Amino acid sequence: MTKLDDRFDYGESRYITAGYVGSRMVVIVWTPRNGGRHVISMRYCHAKEEVRWAALFRGAFD
Repeated sequence: MTKLDDRFDYGESRYITAGYVGSRMVVIVWTPRNGGRHVISMRYCHAKEEVRWAALFRGAFD
């Protein structure tokens, strides 16, 4: 699941994507650049974040 990160003016469009790598949920922050995707950060979710993202996933597929 991907959403626009519009919390601040970064000077470019930034996106937050959450998904699974194996059984672990990860969050990736990236921006479109030169026809591709430039990854700014990627990390495992904290437990509270995973609960929030899981709720969004469920809502997207209901």
